[in-house]
Amino acid sequence: MRTQEDGAQDASRFTPHATRNTHNALRTTHFTPDLSNWWVTRGRRKLWRRFRADWRQIPYERRKRWFTIAGIGWLLIALVSVGLTLFARQLSENGALDGDAALLLWLVDRSPLSFEYALYLGVIGDTVFIFLMAPAAALLAIGLGYPLRAITILAALFGATALVGVGWLLWDRARPDIIYDGVASPSFHSFPSGHTTQAIAVYGILTYFWISASRHWGERILAGVIYLLILLIVTFSRLELGAHWPSDIVAAIPLGVFWLITLILALRGEK
Repeated sequence: MRTQEDGAQDASRFTPHATRNTHNALRTTHFTPDLSNWWVTRGRRKLWRRFRADWRQIPYERRKRWFTIAGIGWLLIALVSVGLTLFARQLSENGALDGDAALLLWLVDRSPLSFEYALYLGVIGDTVFIFLMAPAAALLAIGLGYPLRAITILAALFGATALVGVGWLLWDRARPDIIYDGVASPSFHSFPSGHTTQAIAVYGILTYFWISASRHWGERILAGVIYLLILLIVTFSRLELGAHWPSDIVAAIPLGVFWLITLILALRGEK
């Protein structure tokens, strides 16, 4: 038999506060998607488990050696970046780099790329493209069971970017404005060239993986030729677009090359 107390409890269930909480709970349940079964979510978890399992298979001394060589190497190259930037800034203040403008115009007149082709082909060296391509290559390396190579690819990108940033912190050099009034020239730091440094390091380490996996000298030569062609396209497109002074490109080359060599040395003995 229902009592008066039972009736009061039933009535409390339909109070405005209780009804509002019920509606909120239903709305939250209804509009919160379950992403656990999404292909992207499952793939991410699978790749992470694969990375951890393969990473643990690498001996600790081997991992330590990689981080030691890469870390010390980067610091030394950062000092090179500091020295190059301060030296170039001093030359600029003394007027020793005034010939950059004439040299840029001379190179643009003789460039194998037109302004339009430089816009299209130069995409392979664009920062946005490389920041999408490098992580994709790293994910592929993880899927193939090469966690150290995946880290090396990311290190090539972010390490090169950081080396360029060291120079940018020390000298905010103005970009050229003599090619189509600087229409394709960004408004921030010019020295050294970030596109060139990133291209040398990222495409260089990918080419190294290609060459080391190849068993035929012809394929190795092809990989090297493609790498050099990419670098030529990136450097000439930056000049053709008027995005950099020639000395920006020259300074970026040793930074990218030294960082690439450092990463290759860190990978020696990889299993």
